[in-house]
Amino acid sequence: MEDEKSFKDKQLKSSEATMRRLHQDKEKRLQEMEKVKTLDEKIPLELNNLKEKMDRMRREMREFDDIDGLRDEAAQTKEHLQGLRKQYRWRVEAMRGQVQQLTARHEACKKELAASETGKTLEALERKMRTYETNIFFLKEFVETKGREIDFQSLRGECMGMVKDLNEAVKRKGETEGFGVAY
Repeated sequence: MEDEKSFKDKQLKSSEATMRRLHQDKEKRLQEMEKVKTLDEKIPLELNNLKEKMDRMRREMREFDDIDGLRDEAAQTKEHLQGLRKQYRWRVEAMRGQVQQLTARHEACKKELAASETGKTLEALERKMRTYETNIFFLKEFVETKGREIDFQSLRGECMGMVKDLNEAVKRKGETEGFGVAY
């Protein structure tokens, strides 16, 4: 009976293991089935996209079949771009001429201003102003530096604190010695 019982236990364990494995396989198959169902929904969408791409490519192929038309279009584009290129070169040359004229006028005005009495006076005044501004800057820095060096407020505060401390000490000393003097 013991042998039979151990044999039956082994069969039971084996059956339970088989049942667990079959349940796991069932779960896997159910998950795969769900994926297949979603694929059924995605396939028509993908087919529509592919059909649209194929139609577009067929239209493009018809355009490419017309080699003479493509050559004509390329020639027209080339002519148009060459025309724009010529136009831009002409504009560059025109701008260079204008820049040269304006530069010459500017130089002439500078020479005229430098030669005139007013220009010389203005130049001299500008030099004086630069000198004055430099001096003012240095003086401001000097005043700020000296102001920081002579900052009597902090010194005053320290002195007032010392006087107060001394006054308190004198009061305490007078009270302890019995004078009762208050300052």
